[in-house]
Order: sequence, then structure tokens, then C-alpha cells
Amino acid sequence: MNERCEEIVSIRHAILGLLVSGFVSISCLASASVASAEAAAPVLTGTVTARTITIADTSFRVASARPSVDPSISGTLAPGTADEYGPYYEYAYGTIVVSLNWTPTGAPMEVAFCDSSNNCVADPLSGGSGTASFTPQVAGDYTVYVINNSTSDTVTYSGSISY
Repeated sequence: MNERCEEIVSIRHAILGLLVSGFVSISCLASASVASAEAAAPVLTGTVTARTITIADTSFRVASARPSVDPSISGTLAPGTADEYGPYYEYAYGTIVVSLNWTPTGAPMEVAFCDSSNNCVADPLSGGSGTASFTPQVAGDYTVYVINNSTSDTVTYSGSISY
């Protein structure tokens, strides 16, 4: 087990327009990283149930689910909704990478990676573009969620998923 799985990190993350300060335990499910306008943003943990994904105690309605055939992704998300992609089979220590561009650029977005047991990790993104990557420690099927974390803006996005 790596040190990242054992540490507790302080988070500061805007969720549905409210600034939430607290602590979240990094999931030992996998390591995740993010490269975006806000580099080194915290990794959040959560779960997914039928048609709803919950990250850091905030639930988002899944607007659509798409199969994992095409690496290109795009869509329009109302505030507080998510699009589902996958599942994607990834080997242990392989990497799933999601690259996104969206408008309006001021809307906060998240990319969540969930295993077949519905355990999730999410990377917050901001600034209109970003890349989130996920390296599972266990081989299996992983589903990707693109989440509009805005309370007021409808977001149009495009990007790709590679694995």
C-alpha cells in the first residue's frame, strides 16, 4: 500500500455553490492524478448507484450512459448532472485518461472513475479544459463520469477517453 492511500488530505472544493472545508480520506482503490488549470486539486471519493453518482456527499443525476466504443466524448449537461461512459477494462497499473474542453469556462467540472463495486474517485477540473487520469491497482471494469458541478450553468463539453 502506498503512502497516498494512508494519508488524509485537507480539501477545499466548491460543491453546488457552497464552499466545503474538511478532510477526506484518499481511497486505496487506486491512485489518481489531475492536470488542469488548478493543478494538484484534491482527489475526492464517492459511490455510484442506479442513475446517481455521489462524490463527497453531493449527488449528481446521470443524464446519459454511453458505451465504450468511441474514444471521443461530447455532450451537454444541465447543472448538477453527469454523463456516464464505459465500462472500460483496464489492467492493474494501466491508465485511463480523460481530456476535456468545455464552455462556459467558468463552470466547475469533475471526472469520476468508478469500479464495478461502485467505489469512485473524482478529480475536480476548472478553467474550461483539463485532463484527469486514473491508475487502478486492480484489473477490472471502470466507468467514467463527466460531471457538471455548476449550480446554474449548462455546460457543453467535448474530449476523449484513452485506456
